[in-house]
Amino acid sequence: MKYESLILASASGSVGGCTYSSNRAGQYIRRRAKPVNPGSLFAQVITAAMASLVARWTQTLDTAQRSAWDAIAFGRSETGLNLYVKYNVLKIQFGFTVVDTAPIDATVAPLSPATFVGDIDEAGLQIEVNFLNTDPWATAVGGGLGVFVSRPQGQTINFFKGPYRLAGVVVGAVVPPASPATFSVPFPIVENQKVFTQLRAIQADGRISGVMNFANIVIA
Repeated sequence: MKYESLILASASGSVGGCTYSSNRAGQYIRRRAKPVNPGSLFAQVITAAMASLVARWTQTLDTAQRSAWDAIAFGRSETGLNLYVKYNVLKIQFGFTVVDTAPIDATVAPLSPATFVGDIDEAGLQIEVNFLNTDPWATAVGGGLGVFVSRPQGQTINFFKGPYRLAGVVVGAVVPPASPATFSVPFPIVENQKVFTQLRAIQADGRISGVMNFANIVIA
């Protein structure tokens, strides 16, 4: 809607439910549009997990447990609560039980080099990963290796910041899982697109590995 103001020579931005702007015809007002975030549902899941962990920290953990988390977080520029949430958000994502007892230390969990078996098959929408099943995440209940996948990108894209979708988890056990493992790609893909992938492991005691990054080309 076009308008003329005796008070404002020009205006821009949003107030309440209205957005003020201008074009060649002059000033105008339109209803403010709410941005649509296609990843919001998954972001909400993570936000809800974090909120539940903060509540669990204050309502379920006892003083000794919280002190143990604070002790291993000391010197890492983060609090025990930060570390507790960071470790257990991944546990929740993987569908594992939350770990309330702090690990002995906060060192990074080992993750041996892994490889993807060929490229992603457009027809089967499958991605296959080779891993070393003697890593600590693979040899105990409560450990796992998460495979995260990006939306398909053009071949000229060489860097992808996120977000990533969890495609699946290789679950650790007393009898380690066999390699390779196959997962479905959670997005529609076509030939010659590029899909970025990440691997991240978590041990039974809650410690997490660094992120291992890959880029895969979709084949017919």
